[in-house]
Amino acid sequence: MADDTGAIVSYVGLGLFLPALVAFGLVLAVRRSPSGLTGTAIALAFLLSWIAERGTLEVPGSERWHLIAVAVLALGAFTPWLSVLEDRVPDVLAGAVAASIVGVALGKWVSFPGWTPYHAWAMGCAAGVVGLSTEWCALRRPGAAIPFSLAACIGTESVLLAMSGFLSLAVPAGAMALALGAASLVLGRPLHARDQRVTADSPVRTLAGGGALTAVATLTLLGFAGWSYNFSAIQPWMWLLPIAAPAVLLLTEVPGLAALSTRSPTARFAICMVPMTAICVVVLYLAWRAMNDGGGSGA
Repeated sequence: MADDTGAIVSYVGLGLFLPALVAFGLVLAVRRSPSGLTGTAIALAFLLSWIAERGTLEVPGSERWHLIAVAVLALGAFTPWLSVLEDRVPDVLAGAVAASIVGVALGKWVSFPGWTPYHAWAMGCAAGVVGLSTEWCALRRPGAAIPFSLAACIGTESVLLAMSGFLSLAVPAGAMALALGAASLVLGRPLHARDQRVTADSPVRTLAGGGALTAVATLTLLGFAGWSYNFSAIQPWMWLLPIAAPAVLLLTEVPGLAALSTRSPTARFAICMVPMTAICVVVLYLAWRAMNDGGGSGA
């Protein structure tokens, strides 16, 4: 029993907490840099957990779902360049170009068993559209709300993956969710002026610069992979709803709510997190009921 307990502690520590801690350390190290390395940090949490869980990065890998690690690796390397681009062209244009590139790349090169091209392009479009809207919100609304919201969505997918028995993907997803949650502690210090840009002399307080796009693209990959490899009673919409959930962040741009979220970081956090948490809790509760009522077993 002691050996089993030690193995579980080691598995959880190396697979979840250590990668998240390393990522959090990187976020702290670059908090005064506008280089966009926050996105690289959360990608690093996923990749370190992947290596700890599987013992290798497996590039390109023997299974189709191994492409997720390749995609996260590419996203982590890409995000600093998006930050550079946002400093040279209008933010919305830079975000649109980056989201389009990510969406097309996923739609062209990532596919899972039983898919038609329509499945792949649906995944690419979801990553591009949701990624662009979230990146745009991150540019306009610094603070803890966006990273914490994305942590909730990715954490939901991690729990669904674990419930379906897909632990090899659930553990890295959980590490990224923890890294995002930890990053929100650093990003939570409010700015005093709306739309103030990050400079070399001010702490990074936003996932903009590729971090939001990296999180959403990974979230999309996790949801579609979970759906495709699911042999449990969890329904397809339960996998896909957390992918659309970041659209809730657009509530901070609704007239009235926008002014409130600008004046009060606490209100902004509540506007984002209350509906986001409700969505995640409902998905997990109904998935749990489906597993118990349907007697689903893991893949």
